[in-house]
Amino acid sequence: MDAQPGQSQVSADRQVISETLSPSSVLPSPFDQFHGWLDDAVNGSPKVAAPKDMSVATATAQGVPSVRTLRLDSLWIRKSQELTENPRAALVFYWTASESKRQVRVVGKAEKISDEESDVHFNSRPLAARIAAHAVHQSDVIGDMDMDSASAQVKRMYGIRDDSEEDANIPRPKSWGGWRVIPQEIEFWSGKPSRLHDRVRYLRDGESWKIERLAP
Repeated sequence: MDAQPGQSQVSADRQVISETLSPSSVLPSPFDQFHGWLDDAVNGSPKVAAPKDMSVATATAQGVPSVRTLRLDSLWIRKSQELTENPRAALVFYWTASESKRQVRVVGKAEKISDEESDVHFNSRPLAARIAAHAVHQSDVIGDMDMDSASAQVKRMYGIRDDSEEDANIPRPKSWGGWRVIPQEIEFWSGKPSRLHDRVRYLRDGESWKIERLAP
C-alpha cells in the first residue's frame, strides 16, 4: 500500500512503517490528531509499551524545574503543589514500536478540575489505589514505615474485609484532585532514520490553530 501525504504506510497487522507530516496533511484539530496517534499506540501492532505514559514538567514559583513520568489519568502530589504555585506545564508522549517513532509535545496553562470531576475519577480507580491514597501522602519522607500496616489501618477505618470489595465506599482525600492542561502549543514529531524528522506544530490563535512545519 502506498502512503498518501500525511498518512502512514501500514501493513496488514497495523504496523506503522513510514509517514510524512505537513500542515496540509494533518487534521485541523490537534486534539483529533492526538487521539488518532494515541489510538495507534494503544491498539496498533506491535503494541507500544505503556502508551498512556507521559513526561510532565513543572516548576516552582521560584523557577526550579522538575519532571516525572506519569500516566495520562494520574495525579502526583508534588506536581499539584507546583501547579498551584505556577500553573504552567509541559507534557511529552513518546511512542516507539518496531520502525515507528513518534512524539507529541504539549505546552500550556494548567487548571484544577472541579471537586465533582475529581470525585468521579477517584471513585473509578481500583480499590488498592483508593486505599493507597489514604495510606500515605505522596512524596512525604516515610523512613522505614510499614506500608502494609498503613494500608491495613485504612481498611479497618472503612470496614473493608476483602481486597475484592471494589465497590467499597472510600471518600476522596481533600488533598487528592486532578488538573487539566489547556494547550497553547502542540507539536507532533515523527522520527526518521535519516534524522530528517518530520515536525508539525499547532499554535493557538484565538479560537483556532495556526499550523506550521518545523525544521528537524
